[in-house]
Amino acid sequence: MIMSQSQTPLYSALVEMTKQPHYSMHVPGHKNGTVFPKTGKQLFKDILSIDMTEITGLDDLHQPEGIIEKAQQLATEWFRTRASYFLVGGSTSGNLAMILATQKKGKPFLVQRNSHKSIIHALELSGSKPIFLSPHYEEKYERFTGVHKEDIKKALKMYSSISGIILTYPDYYGRTTHLKEIIDLAHSYNVPVLVDEAHGVHFSLNDPLLPKSALSLGADVVVQSAHKMAPAMTMGAYLHLNSERIDPRQITHYLQVFQSSSPSYPILASLDLARYFMANYSKEDLQTSIEWITKLRSSLTNGLVWTLVPLEEGVDDPFKLTLRIEDHVDSQIVASYLEKEGLYPELVDNQHILFTLALTPNYSIYQLKCIFEKVESKLKTKSEFNRATIEGVSSPVFNTVQSNPYSYYELDSMNQEFVYWQESIGRVASASVTPYPPGIPLIMKGERIQREHVDRIVDLLRKDKHIQTKEPFYQKGMHVYIERG
Repeated sequence: MIMSQSQTPLYSALVEMTKQPHYSMHVPGHKNGTVFPKTGKQLFKDILSIDMTEITGLDDLHQPEGIIEKAQQLATEWFRTRASYFLVGGSTSGNLAMILATQKKGKPFLVQRNSHKSIIHALELSGSKPIFLSPHYEEKYERFTGVHKEDIKKALKMYSSISGIILTYPDYYGRTTHLKEIIDLAHSYNVPVLVDEAHGVHFSLNDPLLPKSALSLGADVVVQSAHKMAPAMTMGAYLHLNSERIDPRQITHYLQVFQSSSPSYPILASLDLARYFMANYSKEDLQTSIEWITKLRSSLTNGLVWTLVPLEEGVDDPFKLTLRIEDHVDSQIVASYLEKEGLYPELVDNQHILFTLALTPNYSIYQLKCIFEKVESKLKTKSEFNRATIEGVSSPVFNTVQSNPYSYYELDSMNQEFVYWQESIGRVASASVTPYPPGIPLIMKGERIQREHVDRIVDLLRKDKHIQTKEPFYQKGMHVYIERG
């Protein structure tokens, strides 16, 4: 029986529980907020009241048969999938589960090279030897985007037996690719397509004002970060099973492997509410938001400091706003000026500053316009605005189809040594090096290091960019594998 999308079974059950006499003789230790430091108690008290555990009536995420099952069924019906699952470990836990659940022993995955690090971690756990597909560089936007159908066709002819194709859609900036063509090609080979749609949960609103969702385009498994674009708490995400090519028992098994046995009920409840929000988000609501965004974009006139990157309807997410910073201005300095005014962007790279906008207008356009004008005015009077053009460092150029020299299993038996960055060129990296955000590895574990890699890393270090790696002395170099013979 089809359920009403006005229901919030999980959230409502938690609220109802708070209204009943409750003597907490179970975990968690804060006892519904009654045992908590005075510092922070006032701020945390409401959320702690629903921070429950798997007591009678509150179901079990790993074996849902009550309110969690109902909440997930509502999500399944609204997203129009075979099954939708709640994730409390972010898209990371979903990416790990979908890849391990799809893996066929001895068969590699075709993987988009600019994938999130959780994809690479899943491949490492699988022990496989991935085949990387290079994303194409769009000169117009000065950044890497998605992979092309022709490159995938080439890879499918080179590797006749693979476990699946792993893609990212949309990219961090909200730009999409011709995903439908790729999915149809893969399915003609009976190869499943797994999509990390972390930034596209709202595409499931299924409106022509937005790009198509990977689900509606026929992807087999899709993982979405509900907390990135929908009103869910951080770490709240969905995994959607969308075809019969993947065994649902494998999905549920690996979700139990990678998800906590003590899941956060506030996060679970927020996923229930996020689905409710989207299911009841009308075309009028979306139109109002798009009109607000259009006015905001109109107020950000192009000038001597930045240019507003245009949107391509049906291809770009309108809820992502990107400024292209002019060559004679340091984007990091622009971002720091914005932050001093209380405006925090999502991402800053060499040429761009990215802003993620809410599904419902939540700020005054006039106030935002004033902030941007104030920052632009300040920059024009500062010495850094008039400095010489920054000498850019080109991004690495990757082979269209690239396989690492060793499988992850083979790497486990190899010794390592530390070398300085300039000595690392041509060696095999023992760890990933990942600028964050966006969390896309610049160097992959097991990849042969190129000069372009080193030049880019040195440039990032010079600009004091945040880098994630297990290397303790990454400012000077990294560990590489010792190859014999």
